[in-house]
Amino acid sequence: MVLRFFFFSLVLFFLSWLSPFAEQNKGIGPVKNVDIPETIDKKMAKEGKELFTIKCSSCHKFDEKFAGPPLQGVTKRRSAEWILNQIVNPAEMATKDPIAKKLVGEYYLIMPNQNIGVKEARKIYEYFRLVDSTK
Repeated sequence: MVLRFFFFSLVLFFLSWLSPFAEQNKGIGPVKNVDIPETIDKKMAKEGKELFTIKCSSCHKFDEKFAGPPLQGVTKRRSAEWILNQIVNPAEMATKDPIAKKLVGEYYLIMPNQNIGVKEARKIYEYFRLVDSTK
């Protein structure tokens, strides 16, 4: 019996140790897989900054909580797919994705749908990458 408990504990330990290497949460929506090049596309990031300023900055800041969570470091905390799905599919993410549901509980609001397509969301993501690379 003690041996079984020890073996079970050992398995749990290794599973918890390996969990950071498991596939990241990709969210819920149209983006299933996205290839992100190592080099930041400055033109795409510039276009993403413009989109962010128009559609997102009234609720999001990078270094402080506002109506929505601070975005500094988001590309290091979340997968690219999760971020893109959150931008293009916020209502479904808020009801089905565990991370988004937690954010709704913390901020007491669901991110409004800004009618941003995947191509525009990818530009905003590139802007996030640029911001995250400079701080």
